[in-house]
Amino acid sequence: MRFTTANVRALAIPADRSEVIYWDDLVPGLGVRLRAGGSKVWIFQYKLGRRKTRRMTLGAVTASDAGKIRTTASDLYRRVKAGEDPQGQKIKSKIEAAETFKAVVGEFLAYKQAELRPGSHVGVTHHLMVHARPLHPLQLGKIDRRDVAQTIGIVTKIDSGRHYQVCSHGQSLRAGWSTTPSLARCPTKARSPGSERSSRMSCG
Repeated sequence: MRFTTANVRALAIPADRSEVIYWDDLVPGLGVRLRAGGSKVWIFQYKLGRRKTRRMTLGAVTASDAGKIRTTASDLYRRVKAGEDPQGQKIKSKIEAAETFKAVVGEFLAYKQAELRPGSHVGVTHHLMVHARPLHPLQLGKIDRRDVAQTIGIVTKIDSGRHYQVCSHGQSLRAGWSTTPSLARCPTKARSPGSERSSRMSCG
């Protein structure tokens, strides 16, 4: 059927079905999924390779009209034809958004504990948990040279008046970081089991 806002909202699920999908005649892959509980959502479905099928939920039918959703689905269809995987990229983006600096600091510190002397580990912990607090909400892969340089500058000012200065505890910050353009692009060193994320921070 050719979707319109009116006919989509009038769609009903057969009494003997728990779920049904209606497909649009104009945009390949655009559909409306109805479930027995009353759910009615826009979906976009496409093939990934020869066998795998992906399905994306585009929102409730009541939230967007047919014209707007058709534009969205047409864009997704063009991306798929160009070789992209929109749903896979969406999943990846969610994972990256959750991978903040704070989220991996604990794992990183546990990993570095076996490598650093107790005093150095205390210094690294203090720097990362206290001085680096402005970095905590940032996505790990988006922290750049400027962010790291600003934090190292704070540590330098704090440590400059103490007997150990930056040459000792200030250097402990660099045990966890590198001033490469992005922490996400740091060369990976030896990894602890299941600790791929923390190794990206261990390039100092």
